Amino acid sequence: MFMLRNVSKYLFGDTSKESIIEIPQGQLYLVRPQSPKGYSELIFKDAAASIRRTGQDFQYQLVIQRAYEEGEEELLADEDGEEGAAEGLGAEKDEKTFLLDEDLHFRSEIREGGEKVLAWKDLSGDPGDLYEFVCDHSIQAGEVSTFEMVAIKCQYERKYRKPNEKASERDLEQFSFTEQPIPSASPIASPILKSINQPTSLPAHSPRAMATTMSPPTQEKKALQLSQKPKAPLREDTPTVAPPSVTHPVNTEVLARERAELHLFDFQSGAFILQDPAITATVSEVGSWQYWLQIAGEETDWLGQPVIADINPVFNFEYLSFIFNHYTSDGSATKRRKSAFKKA
Repeated sequence: MFMLRNVSKYLFGDTSKESIIEIPQGQLYLVRPQSPKGYSELIFKDAAASIRRTGQDFQYQLVIQRAYEEGEEELLADEDGEEGAAEGLGAEKDEKTFLLDEDLHFRSEIREGGEKVLAWKDLSGDPGDLYEFVCDHSIQAGEVSTFEMVAIKCQYERKYRKPNEKASERDLEQFSFTEQPIPSASPIASPILKSINQPTSLPAHSPRAMATTMSPPTQEKKALQLSQKPKAPLREDTPTVAPPSVTHPVNTEVLARERAELHLFDFQSGAFILQDPAITATVSEVGSWQYWLQIAGEETDWLGQPVIADINPVFNFEYLSFIFNHYTSDGSATKRRKSAFKKA
């Protein structure tokens, strides 16, 4: 993968183009391996995947854009009824955008039958949910590898706020996520039915969960690797708890106030857990060029912290959500929590 550095450097060099790289044809699926909502959903049956620049330095988007057959768009607009409403939802219906961040765990896979897949986490879904872009058979393996390399460099720039040209292979390896196989987006058979004696869900990293998506030789190889690994100490299986709120300073002016839901990232499950369905998020000025974020519910004062670069804010305008890092009073990065609130 890291042999493609010069190719991606050439792609990044042309700053006049909004789109850095594109895979012109494929299908987009939403896969829910552990959800009762249904295993797989076809979102776009014909689409293109691209990586685009944004209006901010070191920020890039993964964009999946729907492609229409001749006459299909007009037919769907007629079925929607009111053309004005359809036009208002056009961008959401025809395009999905994802900020290229390491939390997506963006990765690619080329399967035994030659199927080429791009996959990334659905951060707004249930644990284990992910998007899969299944490339058309005409797409070459080299195109997929180059696309993933560009995505890796975009994530590097976002995290370190600097160009990727001087990044070493070791620097980039932290954005290569190959720890889990990508489940099939459209399996020939339905997912394995759970019997009464089986648990309702399996951790994605457990040997039994992996076995459902691996071929027999791969299962034997993985079992051998697992048996040779030293056993790690048992981890206490308790959910992440929100830290106590600190005393907030007196504000001089309230700059913004919104009603929202508050979620806290749980390290055990790898998902955001709802803490309070009705909170008020307030941004206030508390001094000369000093600002404060306060989040309070009807019964709980959840958190307060200064608005600084270390909170690393991420805005998702599709879901009207705001994700940020929250530090405890001693400022230790090891005690960092990741929180999010979604506009109610």
